[in-house]
Amino acid sequence: MYSFMKHFALNDQETNRTNMVCTWADEQAIREIYLKPFEMSVKEGGAQAVMSSFNYIGYTHAGASNNLLNTVLRDEWGFKGFVLTDYFGGYGYQNGDQEIRNGNDSMLATTKITNHITDKSATSVKAMRTAAHNILYTTANGWQYENGEPEVDAPVWRIAMYVRERISHEYTTRNTTDNTISGQSVHFFQVFSPIFRL
Repeated sequence: MYSFMKHFALNDQETNRTNMVCTWADEQAIREIYLKPFEMSVKEGGAQAVMSSFNYIGYTHAGASNNLLNTVLRDEWGFKGFVLTDYFGGYGYQNGDQEIRNGNDSMLATTKITNHITDKSATSVKAMRTAAHNILYTTANGWQYENGEPEVDAPVWRIAMYVRERISHEYTTRNTTDNTISGQSVHFFQVFSPIFRL
């Protein structure tokens, strides 16, 4: 799990935020007012993940701004994590190829709207490799991998999921005539021991 600093940057209003809201400011105001909390999160807090914003900064979409995501965030501040778009809902200005080429590593999409990169040119492939590197770097440098392979107890929800899957699997393979699984008598610990490592 990663906490994301968001919405990067100049996310001034929610009204019409997906209708190409343009935020205008000079560089001094942007750096001294809008970017300062984000800079502190990266430099002092060690932030590893960023969510870009819907708005435009001037006439450039914040989620596809090379100046914002590469020049300032990565080059000046030394950010090494990954950048995720705000919800990629197929709004007319969201273009996965444009975003990945300018420092946005992943598109948050949960709809039928495609966020696939369609350009297969060498520069597009290079941008996708960079994005994959950023995502994998963030994962490998997360708290769970601090001392090698994670030694964390499975959360209760995951154990419950394993139990449900195991019961479902065993139930579907059960021979209904003699109450056995694959011809063998079933005991509670046989079903659950792989889950609880008994």
